[in-house]
Amino acid sequence: RVTPPTATVADATRAQVELAQLQDGRALMVRKCGNCHAPPMPKDHTASEWPTKLDEMAKRANLDGEQRFLIQQYLVVMTQR
Repeated sequence: RVTPPTATVADATRAQVELAQLQDGRALMVRKCGNCHAPPMPKDHTASEWPTKLDEMAKRANLDGEQRFLIQQYLVVMTQR
């Protein structure tokens, strides 16, 4: 089973965000999205497609605003890897 990539210091530096935020976003995504299906891989969609995809799934996954933000940030940053 393939798991979503782990964010690195290089990813955080490139995106000018805290590594902990990317790590939290990944952990939330694995936990929240992985309840119903395999967690998505960042490359499954483009950076511009992820916000819409998250809009579709956020309610089903019971994401609050902060959780949605962290997951989106992780996915968007990691598509650019």
